[in-house]
Amino acid sequence: MAKNTSGKTKNNTQGDSRRLSARVRVAAILLAAIVVASVALYIAFSPDKTVAPDSGPRPLTPAELAISQARNLMAIGETKVALEGLKQFVKNNPGDTVVRPTLARIYLHINQPDKATEQMDIMLKAVPNHPKALWIKGLIAFAGGGDGMKFFRRAAEQETAGAMIWGNFGMMMTDKKDTATARPYLIKAVEAGTSDARIYVALGQIAFEENRFDEAYTYLKEATVKNPEYARGWALLGEVQKNLGESEAAMASLRKAAKYASGVERAGVLVQLGQLLKTRKDWAGAAKAFARAVDYPAMRQSAALEAAKCYYFAQKYALAMKNIDVAAKMNAPTDEIRAWKLKIEDARFGPEKTAGAPAGSLLDTLPGLDPKKPKESPKK
Repeated sequence: MAKNTSGKTKNNTQGDSRRLSARVRVAAILLAAIVVASVALYIAFSPDKTVAPDSGPRPLTPAELAISQARNLMAIGETKVALEGLKQFVKNNPGDTVVRPTLARIYLHINQPDKATEQMDIMLKAVPNHPKALWIKGLIAFAGGGDGMKFFRRAAEQETAGAMIWGNFGMMMTDKKDTATARPYLIKAVEAGTSDARIYVALGQIAFEENRFDEAYTYLKEATVKNPEYARGWALLGEVQKNLGESEAAMASLRKAAKYASGVERAGVLVQLGQLLKTRKDWAGAAKAFARAVDYPAMRQSAALEAAKCYYFAQKYALAMKNIDVAAKMNAPTDEIRAWKLKIEDARFGPEKTAGAPAGSLLDTLPGLDPKKPKESPKK
């Protein structure tokens, strides 16, 4: 007799829905309990203006606690629970302008831009030209393929925008090569106390491109203090130090950049280091730097050619041959690659052998055989 499983399937589906709803309700209840507790805590320990600034951190406000809880939930993949908690918070606090930006970002993260826009419109109605709301509207427009820049600019123009918005807008303008617009906003971010190393690197890059090397050095040195593992900061600092005639310091900075960089950025740093070592006629060191860059396809041909040249000058002809062969096999070899290939072959095998047989052929390993002469038949 066949079993009737339709009822069981229906019950399982309903059970799953109930469990999910229960999980959301439990998270919302926990969040509400934390918020209520934090209200009492905040009232009991509200900041006293007469208290010394080193008396310890202030307790989180209910809005800050709600955001912190949502971020923790997002970090463990509980996006739906985080969303429900923030929705409940703004429902209970219709005039909120602190939690709504995070709520809008979550909506944007789960591809619901209309709901994100709705939250920002509520904020802008309550506080016209609210910088965070304008910035997020720019993100929404940008994500949808629209013109986000007009919102970003309006956000940055607000006196209450803050270091994050000023700094990010300045970096956008730097990327667009509009340094005249970028620099004042980057400086405002620094004056507002930003700890973002990228801001200092952007200012250092602008100063470097305008040949103000001392100023560039100051910003880039600070960038490496703010983030000692930021490869781009070390790489640009090395370039500035090279222009200041500090080659030893430049090499140290470039080596740190190579340590922290990855992918094509690391290849570029290794090429920088190789070029610097070439100027010092450290052929073996330069060759090793270029050879390490050969591992990255974007730089392979040019790095292999430079490695081959340096190995040649270091009189390491086998390694020079290995790298020139790599360069020759990439796309169509240039006249320069062909010329260096012959030069290296001549140095390794001698002009006579190079002219008669391909370098590395079996004839090179047989003493007493001239590749130009046919092999004689044994005498009877």
